[in-house]
Amino acid sequence: MIWPMPVGNLLYVGGRFQAQLSKLNIHTIGELAKADLELLRNKFGVRGESAWRCARGEDHEPVRSYYEPREAKSIGNSITFRRNLMDERDIRLGFTALAESVARRMRKQEVHCRRVQIQIRDANFRTLSRQVTLNRSVCLAKELTDIAMELAHEIWDFQRPVRLLSLTAEYLVPVTQDSEQLTFFPDAHQEQREKQGKLEDAMSGIRDRFGAGSIQLGGFLNNDLGLRKELTPSEDSEEDS
Repeated sequence: MIWPMPVGNLLYVGGRFQAQLSKLNIHTIGELAKADLELLRNKFGVRGESAWRCARGEDHEPVRSYYEPREAKSIGNSITFRRNLMDERDIRLGFTALAESVARRMRKQEVHCRRVQIQIRDANFRTLSRQVTLNRSVCLAKELTDIAMELAHEIWDFQRPVRLLSLTAEYLVPVTQDSEQLTFFPDAHQEQREKQGKLEDAMSGIRDRFGAGSIQLGGFLNNDLGLRKELTPSEDSEEDS
């Protein structure tokens, strides 16, 4: 009987995930198997459901080669800039570029995210990070930019020069499992999000058809930060938690 065994023995549960589960008084495989699935989905997204099904012996995923690409657990990117970012405007421009890259990849993988993490590194290589778990999922570049700036305001003195920015979307949720967001917002807010989503989809379609530089935000024109017309994303990071 495996239910008395520590939850960390499961394939889908790494050290950090085990610590997060323990805060919910889930310490054993049996306790995870008996946990409320909706609670796990809300807190951990796809990862929570995968662990729950594994604990119950309901993992029906086919056997795959070790070398076969896996579904990403997070999608992120970072930029080291040509010059230091000197003020809030520069930092917003940097996060906007990152958010566009991350949101584009989220659209391609048809996922939303429920946690956003940023990192900021100064010219002396001192790095600060902050993350937030959201009470709703997000998928738009504008949303990611606004959240990143809110986090930056919490940890950073905008008078300090910045050398590197990083933005990561975590707790990924397939679009097909995220229909609840359609009724979460007031009508006016939802309409605004839908318009922004259509705008970003249209811009992405133009870039796919005519090239990365065919359309871009005005702030990127003739910038001296080393922002290319289209960021080359680092590989999707696959966490062990």
